[in-house]
Amino acid sequence: MLQDGAIVRRQSLPNNFDLNSASWSHDGRSLLGMVRSQRAVLRVVPTSGGPSRTLTNGPAYDWPAAWSADGRTLFYTTGSDDRPGLYSVGLDGKAGVDIPPPTGGDAGLWSTVVGQWAIGGVRWLDTARSRLVARNLRDGRVLTLRDGTPTQLEIRGGGGTYNVDGDAYVYIARVGDRVEIRRTVPGGATSVLHSYPSISLVAGSVAVQNGRMVFTEPAGDSVRVMFTAGGGAPPRQLATVTGPQRKVGIAWTIDGRHLAIATADGTKLDVLALAPDGTPTGQRRHVELPFEYAYEHSFLPDGRRIAMIAQYRGAPNAVAAIVSLDDPAHPIILSQDDGTSTWGLRLSPDGERLVYSAELKPLGTTVYRIDVP
Repeated sequence: MLQDGAIVRRQSLPNNFDLNSASWSHDGRSLLGMVRSQRAVLRVVPTSGGPSRTLTNGPAYDWPAAWSADGRTLFYTTGSDDRPGLYSVGLDGKAGVDIPPPTGGDAGLWSTVVGQWAIGGVRWLDTARSRLVARNLRDGRVLTLRDGTPTQLEIRGGGGTYNVDGDAYVYIARVGDRVEIRRTVPGGATSVLHSYPSISLVAGSVAVQNGRMVFTEPAGDSVRVMFTAGGGAPPRQLATVTGPQRKVGIAWTIDGRHLAIATADGTKLDVLALAPDGTPTGQRRHVELPFEYAYEHSFLPDGRRIAMIAQYRGAPNAVAAIVSLDDPAHPIILSQDDGTSTWGLRLSPDGERLVYSAELKPLGTTVYRIDVP
């Protein structure tokens, strides 16, 4: 509890308490909320289709974070309050690392892995301060990548990663009145990919590939899709898309030769071939998907197939799907045998496997009233 910006009381909450659903009583002395019991295991399946295998036991809601570079180990987090660290599991189901959350503030969480580095954040609840840190998975060494309120934003990398661009981590940092998108190699150099005059302009989509960046900016009731390779050159406009800025999806191929731009519902794609400097080469290709909505579009290394989370109109659950650009009307549904919703897909670096969170049958929800002394 806060009073005049300072913490005056701490209250323990039940595990998996959903604070987003909580509400205070009129007198401010009781908190009413729910503990959700939804669980999810991690399943891996070949991108060519076939049976899936379960990798984790799902004590809460397991969520894939990143693959190792060789594609033989998966790093993941779990939604259980008593297991807030970073974990790994091999393709054989054997458990690997168990790294506690980063320390130094009031709360810390790991978000992803870049090479041999776990990347996470530490924050202080009574101030706006936060810190971006990296921990070496081999020797436990911890580095501070940024101290000074780095801003959270999901930045897509080639092949469907998040905030990962090769051996670097990509994030947003406020510097005075400006906002910078930075690319940092843990233990190495930091470069600025793009700079905005204010935080309000960073509300759109951002995707990176080997230091090159594609981003959206508002243009009336439409969105401009822009390309920049840094170095002081002005951004190049690639396309204009109708719809909300936040809803435009951008996906790079791993080699950076192609880019997909998705509409607000994710069911219509424009695929562009790009030269290294962002110049379009060849003819733009328009692809329509047979779904009601789709997102997390992730190119496989061949540049001809795209993985995504999608849902057919009238269907009860979201699924993990692979769509061929040569035959988009007949996708491969990788999670069709699960019978429950699917979220959070991550492609292996070689594109041969895909892992996702598969929800288990829910056990129900408990409503709590917490009286605060």
